[in-house]
Amino acid sequence: MFNTKKRILSMTLIAVILFGMLINVYATPSSWAEPFVKAMLLEGLVSEELLDSNKMQQPITREEFAELTVRLYAKSKGQTVQELVQWNPFADTDNEMVAKAYNIGIVSGTGTDSLDRKLFSPDNQVTRQEIAVMLVKELKILDIDTSDSNNLSYSDEDAIATWAYDAVAFASSNGILSGVGDNKVAPTSNATREQALVLIHKIATKYGWVDSQYTTTRFNSMNSTESLGFKIPNNNASELVVIKTSSGIKYTISNMVSGYVPNIKQQQEDMINILYQSDNVKYDSLLVLYDLIYDSYDPISKKFYSSDSVYINLNTGVQTNTKQNGPCIKLTVDGQITLEYFN
Repeated sequence: MFNTKKRILSMTLIAVILFGMLINVYATPSSWAEPFVKAMLLEGLVSEELLDSNKMQQPITREEFAELTVRLYAKSKGQTVQELVQWNPFADTDNEMVAKAYNIGIVSGTGTDSLDRKLFSPDNQVTRQEIAVMLVKELKILDIDTSDSNNLSYSDEDAIATWAYDAVAFASSNGILSGVGDNKVAPTSNATREQALVLIHKIATKYGWVDSQYTTTRFNSMNSTESLGFKIPNNNASELVVIKTSSGIKYTISNMVSGYVPNIKQQQEDMINILYQSDNVKYDSLLVLYDLIYDSYDPISKKFYSSDSVYINLNTGVQTNTKQNGPCIKLTVDGQITLEYFN
């Protein structure tokens, strides 16, 4: 499923033109988190719900973090989330992801109510030590040796709960949970959504459950050229045509090039890497493109749908029919995709 998404991701650009759907406005991650959050999106490690609303810098809840652990588990196993069992023992939530996390063995709950029913406290903000416990449980389930840890030397280590101490020690020793400064680990402090997303991606990369193509520079000075902040691969196989214009640069991807059927998979991988690696293409605009991905290309007819041109703001993802102020891309589909960049 991951490879399928990656193959078709860059053709998202067409769907934006096709349907003119209303765009949700998303909270932009902090600059240090943006590459990882973009990668989480492209690799299917996070749902749109966790990327929605203005909550990127707000504390993540126990329910929301449980979802991230489930998606990480599915990715490590090469499964889809839908394949996982979701019997729910909790009286205070009917969230499918929490049920799946329980069945995997990642979460166990926070106690019981007056009727002795199991509780999860889904809306509580998850603490850093709770995060460590959930993740170490998950790593053990995935046959990762979690016994390798050093003695903690944080000035506030006495604040770590007994039930969380070993997990915090392992997470700290293995680069999963870092200090917060002033030689403190802040075990009872909360984590933001973007901090949680970065953490999950680092674990997925550390243990080889995702490759690192979205967090390393795939196009370098040896295999690409750079123009106006976009790295362009020197790749003839993709038949990706890059045209510099007086106001910017233009990309064209064709169905057929001189009677030759181009490598669509390579085109798509090239395009998404061009967009991902450019600082000009912000998270909001990349997310808008991803939202419309499945309507972009017809794999049966192997055709790109025709549609009117549209301008997409590369900071906000907002669509207009006329050229906008600031960086934007004009997308046109008429048997081929043409992307023209304006600064």
